[in-house]
Amino acid sequence: MLVLLWIFVGFVSGFLTSRFVNETGKGLFVDTVIGVVGAVAAGWLATSFAASDSGVNRFGMLAAIAGAIVLLVTYRRVFRKS
Repeated sequence: MLVLLWIFVGFVSGFLTSRFVNETGKGLFVDTVIGVVGAVAAGWLATSFAASDSGVNRFGMLAAIAGAIVLLVTYRRVFRKS
């Protein structure tokens, strides 16, 4: 259930980043996939290192959002068209 929440957060972050950044990316699909990967990776790392019994916590969700955005921005800077 927690992974589905991270996937949703990554999808929304990727979609919004694709729409609000003025640079041209690879497209909406690639941006959302990168957002999902970033959110799942950061959410998993955050909950792995945090002691939480409930599974869903604010720290994990904030890390998922930040991970999606950071991975998208990094991807756009590395694969920027000249």
